[in-house]
Parts: sequence; C-alpha cells; structure tokens
Amino acid sequence: MLDRIDEKGKVFTERIRKDHVEVEIVTVQGRVHGYVHVMPHQRVKDLLNMPSEQFLAVTNAVMGEAKDDTAPKHDFITINKQYIITVIPINEPRQAPRGDEYIPY
Repeated sequence: MLDRIDEKGKVFTERIRKDHVEVEIVTVQGRVHGYVHVMPHQRVKDLLNMPSEQFLAVTNAVMGEAKDDTAPKHDFITINKQYIITVIPINEPRQAPRGDEYIPY
C-alpha cells in the first residue's frame, strides 16, 4: 500500500476514505450517542460482526442522553463489543441491493 517515499525518507500512503454514521448505542452501563466510521459500502452491522475487532470506536461521543447539556462529551472512545446491547444507526445510508440480495425496505 506504499505509494512513494521521498528523498528524506518520508513515507506517503494511500488515504482510506470512510463514511461516518451517527449511532445511538445502548450498553449495559447506559447510552452513548456518537459516530462510527465504516468503509464505503459497509454497514454498521458488518462492523459489529468483525470477529477480529473486540472494540467499537466512537467519535464525538456523548455519554447518557444526547439532549442533556451536562452529559459527558468525548472526542473519541472505544466500547468493548461484549457490553453492547444494541446499536441504532440514525443516518446510515441505504445500500443499493445487488441482484442476489433481498432487502425488505
């Protein structure tokens, strides 16, 4: 994935673009509102089902109710997936169905 190395030894790699999806996460400790980042054409469900990743990264996270001004806010947190009860995508873009795939909406 190396694109080039300049004369000073600086390594330039290809930038990977990810889409951010607003989510509401319910854990055994409470609620988290924030953004998860997925590859293009990837769903939040795919991110949760990756067995190689034990943690879910969340940016702009608000712990507790998002409307509460006193709720703690963090630029970045990780949540151990075994403590997640449910994840509700708020603005996940709909995927165009492939010919062999059934999408009931």
